[in-house]
Amino acid sequence: MREPQGWVALAAGALVAAEGLRTLIVFARHRDARGKAYLGTMLGLFGASLVLRAPQATVIATEATGMPHLTVFLRGACSLATVIGPAGLLGLSGWTWLRMRYVLTAVAAGTGVLAWIVFGGAQVQEGADLLDAVVWISGAVPGLAFAVFTMRIWRVVRQASWRVRAASELTMAGCLVCSTGVVASLITVTGGPDLTGGTAWRGLVVQSLGGVLIAAGSCFGEAAGLAADVRRSLENLSVRRLWRYVEPIRRTMNDRLAAGGVPDREIIDIYDSLLIARHQTCGRVRERALLVADAAGLLKRDRAEFLDAVELRAAVGGACRHRGEGVSTQPGTLDLGVESDPLDVNRVAQRAKVARLARLVLRDGMVRRTASSASRAP
Repeated sequence: MREPQGWVALAAGALVAAEGLRTLIVFARHRDARGKAYLGTMLGLFGASLVLRAPQATVIATEATGMPHLTVFLRGACSLATVIGPAGLLGLSGWTWLRMRYVLTAVAAGTGVLAWIVFGGAQVQEGADLLDAVVWISGAVPGLAFAVFTMRIWRVVRQASWRVRAASELTMAGCLVCSTGVVASLITVTGGPDLTGGTAWRGLVVQSLGGVLIAAGSCFGEAAGLAADVRRSLENLSVRRLWRYVEPIRRTMNDRLAAGGVPDREIIDIYDSLLIARHQTCGRVRERALLVADAAGLLKRDRAEFLDAVELRAAVGGACRHRGEGVSTQPGTLDLGVESDPLDVNRVAQRAKVARLARLVLRDGMVRRTASSASRAP
């Protein structure tokens, strides 16, 4: 094996194993994330098999133990055990008939066969024959599992969110590359043409690339989830600030359920406050807001949000009422209960919309000036 290829396998294996360990730590923190457990197990074992294939690891293990075939057995066992990950993920995707105990039994049996081949005393095969046997046992099964997992997960994630779909696409690409590397290695060891265009070990580099892609999918999914959590917490903070700002309007609502810090209920209170604000502000507030929106060249969505923000700020600031209509602000004028039907409510979109409204009402200078000028106009 060429030295550069060994360093590639060593570096890729370390990265993949590190991502597998991080994923298992995430699973330990969130015990209900069983998919993380299977993915972390697959990445950790696959990364270990890549590290053990590097000639540097073979030299170190041979000098330390005096057993030249130890790394051959360990890397074969780790590679074979990676089938646990795809099998577990397939079970979570709907293949409930795929029992993990049967998979573990097959892995244990395959590990026993590998041990018999490698440490079989007089029956130990040397050179290429030993390598061929290990590659067939520890390569064909995981390669087939990766291929089946790719076909199945593609059908499952097509309707998922963009974050899950992007992470799954990276994972599927890595699995396909790994399967390609396994097929190339199997054809090479049987005397067929080398599909990788180089030595018989070039398939290891292809599998290393596949492992890095799978790890990248796992890391991307986690990073995108973290970014989504941060964005959601910031949006909830904006919703809370706006909810406190419209407190004067909320006092006019009778028998309101306590929001209790729940963003969904706070959003409902804000929308109800906006309905009341439209009744409380006189027509010139909206006319003034329309003139400013036209002058600023706001588009349709921005115009609607700007008008809502001006009316809400004007109502909270005590803008003029409808003259002659006798709009009452006594308790009981508007009693809207908490929304109980979630079928048509896109909570993520609603939270983002209210967060934008909060930014306009609380921080936008044009909204503040428009509402103030409309209130002072004769």
